[in-house]
Amino acid sequence: YAPVVSALVVIGLGAGLTWNAWNSFRFSQTVSVVAPLQVSANAILARATRSMSVTSSSSLLYIASDSAGDDQLFLLAEPGGLPVQLTHESSSVTGYSLSPDRKTLLYSTFDPNGSSSIWSINTDGSNRRLALACPTAECNSAAWYPDGSRVAYERLENTSDSASVPRFTIWWLNLGTGATQPIFQDAAFASTAPQFSPDGRWLSYVSAASNTLMAFNLKDGRSLSVALGSQASIPETWSPNSDALLYGNASPSASTDTSGALHVKIFWLASGRITDLGGA
Repeated sequence: YAPVVSALVVIGLGAGLTWNAWNSFRFSQTVSVVAPLQVSANAILARATRSMSVTSSSSLLYIASDSAGDDQLFLLAEPGGLPVQLTHESSSVTGYSLSPDRKTLLYSTFDPNGSSSIWSINTDGSNRRLALACPTAECNSAAWYPDGSRVAYERLENTSDSASVPRFTIWWLNLGTGATQPIFQDAAFASTAPQFSPDGRWLSYVSAASNTLMAFNLKDGRSLSVALGSQASIPETWSPNSDALLYGNASPSASTDTSGALHVKIFWLASGRITDLGGA
């Protein structure tokens, strides 16, 4: 098994989506796109270092430690108000994702024994239910498809095989049926950071084999790619109109740049042009 070769094969297959998976997880043509958030580059950097998101014009979701030292999900409903603890998990919350209609939260938990789970709750903390149990894997980083019916998530299988290197892969999860399966034909294809474009046409992800940011068109099978350089430091974020990806890395943007500063960049899908917004 050669990861680099497999990555090239997957690219050649149009990201290698299994057509059985495509048929069983067929996307609805009805896409509900929420109003985009206008954020600055500094806000994006802050989000990368401390998980936060906005549920309304005045509320803030974030992860912080509770009195026992476990990471939990909190909601600050209004500026100057008191935060409300939404989760009370015995194992720490490792990530979360807000649904497109901003009514439901998916969050992941990880247990030291190697198991993990993805849970669903309403944004007021009510109606907690299990979305996915992963008794032998670490499952997290759920990304909602814009119609809210399914998500893509990262999965790292636990293995006792010392000869293999565990790597994250990306899987589908149908929230209505609970069915889950790999996105790629090669179920072991190393990939991470799944994100859907707001119009539902693109799936972006990072190919771990080549450290490349990929965008796969779910409608016509096209694949686009951009090299991330020495180190990817900011998860990709789609533009509100789905024509560009915002991302970042710590590689120099020019031969004269030897500072290793973090650079925020925009990849324009139509032209393949990259705009460097600068480093910090």
